[in-house]
Amino acid sequence: MATIAKMSSGKSAAGSINYALGKDKGLKANTDKWFEDHHLERPYPDYRAVAMGGTNGIDPEIAKEQFAATRSLFNQDQQSNQCLRIIQSFDCRELNALNRSDWQRANDLGVELAQHMYPHNQAAVYTHLDNENHILHNHIIINKVSFETGKKFHEPPRTSIHLAREINDQIAEREGWHVLEPVHDRISEAEKALVKKKEYSYMRDLRERVNAVMEDPSVSSYEALRDGLAHSGIEVRDRGGDWLSFHFRSNNGALHTVRSKRLGEDYSKERIIHELENRSRARQVTVVKPEQQFEHVSTRATAEIRSSTRQRTESVAKQIRQSNQRISERLREPFIRLETAVNRFAGRVQGLGEKIRGAFEKRLKSRTKSVLELMKQRNKQHDITQSLLAKNRAFDLAQRAARKTSRGWEQER
Repeated sequence: MATIAKMSSGKSAAGSINYALGKDKGLKANTDKWFEDHHLERPYPDYRAVAMGGTNGIDPEIAKEQFAATRSLFNQDQQSNQCLRIIQSFDCRELNALNRSDWQRANDLGVELAQHMYPHNQAAVYTHLDNENHILHNHIIINKVSFETGKKFHEPPRTSIHLAREINDQIAEREGWHVLEPVHDRISEAEKALVKKKEYSYMRDLRERVNAVMEDPSVSSYEALRDGLAHSGIEVRDRGGDWLSFHFRSNNGALHTVRSKRLGEDYSKERIIHELENRSRARQVTVVKPEQQFEHVSTRATAEIRSSTRQRTESVAKQIRQSNQRISERLREPFIRLETAVNRFAGRVQGLGEKIRGAFEKRLKSRTKSVLELMKQRNKQHDITQSLLAKNRAFDLAQRAARKTSRGWEQER
């Protein structure tokens, strides 16, 4: 069984990756003790993730630097909503957290989902099991900027979640699993009955008040959240643990204290604080000039991975070079095709020009020869005419002389 438990956009890719990677973060739900009780060792003692993977050359441990390099390469650093976040959950009857091999298998299925959804975008996949029932689930972080075209996808949420569930169902069907129902808000039967009868429900009222404050983009800290809820008539009480308590007065005047657990998973203290931290980081992004972007990313990456080994650094550099080479090759391909087409056209034009010139020269020679022959004929006719005219003049002169001589003889007689 597998399901897409949640999907949302993240303003900060770095914040989303930090949460999913969980570097130097303690495990939740007494998972350390759970590991000890079942004689299991954490593969990554410094991380929350028990398995990691990625698509299109992504190294999950430095994914945020690689995401940033792609955004900088295409001048997309100033864009908000840098990533898409997907939570993919598995049923313990199909993938058992007690089986170490299932950790990697769950991660591989998450990588497959990301690759099929967005084959031209980078993705990092982190597998967790430190929840209440130690259920294996993936945190999939997808870079919205394509590493091939540099374009950022802007899909409506319904389109993305429909695509994710369709591919996820295909994977589940191939594995012979059933598909789990997606996680929804926790709505009691009593609340459903009141809503159905269009009557007032204090739980629904509370949920709508909290949502209204959380949807305000200016709320980016716990203090701002507390003040916003206080303005809506809700007092927040943090008594430790994973859940908050909301103390408020309903529309009928009654006082209520409700733990956020009753509203659903999205209202846990960790989820709320994580979302607020992401907003805070997004508001504090430093604006750099385009010519300084690569230097900025490089400096930040160096600070983050200073403790990494030389071998990993060389591997990352090689992956980036290969990625840049693929990008350059893909960018050059249209120009190469255009150049080939132009050369082919030029060759055809040249051949056509030679044919036209040859035909013109041939026709010119023929016409020239005809004109010369005509001129010869006309010159010959002219000579004959001149000869006849000369003979006519001579004959006239002879006649005149004969008549003159004849008159002379007659006079002598």
